[in-house]
Amino acid sequence: MKKLSYGFHSSVGRNRGQISSFHRGGASKKNLYFIDRFRGLLGVSAKVLKISYDPLRKTRLALLLYTNGFVTYIPAVKDLKVGTYTTSVGDKSAFEESRPGVSCLLRNVKSGLRVSNIELYPGFGSAIARSGGLFATLLRKYEKVALLKLNSGEFRFFSLNCRCTVGELLPPKISKSSNKAGYNRWYGWRPVVRGRAMNPVDHPHGGRTNGGVVPTTPWARQVKGQKTSRSTSSLRLKKSRL
Repeated sequence: MKKLSYGFHSSVGRNRGQISSFHRGGASKKNLYFIDRFRGLLGVSAKVLKISYDPLRKTRLALLLYTNGFVTYIPAVKDLKVGTYTTSVGDKSAFEESRPGVSCLLRNVKSGLRVSNIELYPGFGSAIARSGGLFATLLRKYEKVALLKLNSGEFRFFSLNCRCTVGELLPPKISKSSNKAGYNRWYGWRPVVRGRAMNPVDHPHGGRTNGGVVPTTPWARQVKGQKTSRSTSSLRLKKSRL
């Protein structure tokens, strides 16, 4: 199982030894799990060994053991329990699937079902509806495309040859927060000091100035009254590939 994950330490907030992002650093070691975005083992049954929690993702993962000995992680969907079997249907299948956890083409999914881990175009790998609790509803299938309603309310066309997973993804596991100061340090958040509490050499607000100072950054750049809207060119919609 060690080949499916690797541990790393966070190095955020530093650039060549200098602080580039304030109040970040010192996080605990994390494990990143590799997931199968393609489900390329077609026609091979897989048994769900366990449903695990990944702190770096917003959904839980299901560990699959294929009958040929291959082991992989996939995002877990609802009604996919430990001990059940799932598979990835081939491209030439003509049957419509409704079993949760089955990976198949959109042309093989019954209309009205919830799907997740949808490809943008054939062979791209899962890219849409990958977070916990998200899904897309298959409304109607046409000759070459399928109409899906995304979780955001957007209606969008996808190619019938795009692969997806039947079912809604499991919501994230919410843990109770602790009140101790070390709880935030585990996640890489360092203490925050107000500019008014610093010395004049450390911040423009420093030196016990109780008011009368224009709010600025540590580099004396104004933080209020600036334009925040982007240019209209960056808001143009890009054409999606079918």
